[in-house]
Amino acid sequence: MEKVIGIGEWAVSNNINDSIKTYALGSCVAVTVYCFDKRVLGMAHIALPYSGIKVTEAKPEAYFADKALPLLIDKVCQLSLEPSPKLIIKLFGGAQSNNRLDVFNVGQRNIAAIKNILEQQGFPYDSLNTGGNVSRTVSAYVADGNCEVHKYPLSTSG
Repeated sequence: MEKVIGIGEWAVSNNINDSIKTYALGSCVAVTVYCFDKRVLGMAHIALPYSGIKVTEAKPEAYFADKALPLLIDKVCQLSLEPSPKLIIKLFGGAQSNNRLDVFNVGQRNIAAIKNILEQQGFPYDSLNTGGNVSRTVSAYVADGNCEVHKYPLSTSG
């Protein structure tokens, strides 16, 4: 079964027939956490780096990196029934806007925050599919932890 997550959402599964997918990662970052030994996969679609950023309305649990990462890692560990499983963590997205008026560099800030949080917690990660100027759609598979990435050009307006 394919589980689709949106901005600020997360999902975890130990059903080897499941996949988790998220669409249109621009500056947002998808993080996958996989326990190979127990075949448990989790994914979060993160929009912003830190929950201290003022927003005008309530946001889903995985909207901010500093909230999403501990939540996702904890849920994968709980489902794997191991207190300290060997985890494979991958990052996707964090693109730079093509809009020359965009001075916030949200994609770069998201990647930096996520890397910092993971390094502070002692978790190695693969971030080879981040940055650039493309939108990404990511599908991850519980059976083997593999991920498929489809890239699309970002709009050049602005």
